[in-house]
Amino acid sequence: MADSVIPAGSAYPMRLEMIIPGDTNLDDPGTATLTGTIQGFPNSGSDSMSEITGQRSRYVTNPAPGQYNIVIGPASDSGSDAPAGSGFGTATVSTSGAVAFTMQLADGISPPFSCASSLAADGSCPFYGYLYGGKGMLLGWLVFASEDGGLANSTTVLWTKPATGQGFYPDGFGANPSVTAAPYTVPKGTTNLFAGTEFYFSAGDNLTGTNVTIDFKPGPNKFTDRNNVAVTLNPKNGMLSGTFFLPGAHTATHFQAIMEGSLGLGYYSSGRETHPISLGADAVDSGPIFNYPPPPPGLGGEPSGSGSGSGSHGSPGGGE
Repeated sequence: MADSVIPAGSAYPMRLEMIIPGDTNLDDPGTATLTGTIQGFPNSGSDSMSEITGQRSRYVTNPAPGQYNIVIGPASDSGSDAPAGSGFGTATVSTSGAVAFTMQLADGISPPFSCASSLAADGSCPFYGYLYGGKGMLLGWLVFASEDGGLANSTTVLWTKPATGQGFYPDGFGANPSVTAAPYTVPKGTTNLFAGTEFYFSAGDNLTGTNVTIDFKPGPNKFTDRNNVAVTLNPKNGMLSGTFFLPGAHTATHFQAIMEGSLGLGYYSSGRETHPISLGADAVDSGPIFNYPPPPPGLGGEPSGSGSGSGSHGSPGGGE
């Protein structure tokens, strides 16, 4: 069959050819596999060819249907040439095998985006984000395991951003970040989302960092602020948000993150770069640890606790 694609506002005709093996049982989701090619028409200026495969989606029993929280790993170690923070999102799996993705990238500029997909018989599921006005993309596969509680890991992931000469990462980048997902269940009663009641909040990377201890009270899922770190958890979806003070700073820095298992991972912006955030008993090492300075009076110097239920700002699925 023939159709067209529209990259960056220009339509190009494409030809798709699929092959169905003669012994394929189309009524069996586990055996219906298609192979083929997709090719641009010669007169379109795009005559390249790519191989494609497809598997029929299936009824889901394992992994279990429900919400899975996603972490999109750093695209860089330093944050100077590509994001060093972790993006995040959710994948909602239905009993029919349909998967609804919502993702927030740690690039400092992209709004949350959504895409629809479906599970194949082997638990694999493709995702795609159309980014930067059609000049960039996030493309990859998640493979949901039938054991280990339905944890998911990515195969090859491609994230590209064009050079713009301004804003975050003006030179553009191409990266292959990891993508993982873990089931998320809304806590009930005194359920503790974290592995303990005291853990570390870490911010930074191998260029700069701050690492302070904060207390967590599992009953109401509240945090007791130490060293002027404010954290808010939305228990409905595991989203985290809050503020902290970078070493020597007199204004608070905002961060966003998500719970994946018992660890919170996310990012904050500094200048035209993003850097990592982690919360948990085994928080990710954030490099050099600085003496944490208190902000001056009138700039958030009083310790404050932060309750549950308000969600992260601008993050996928954030609550009111």
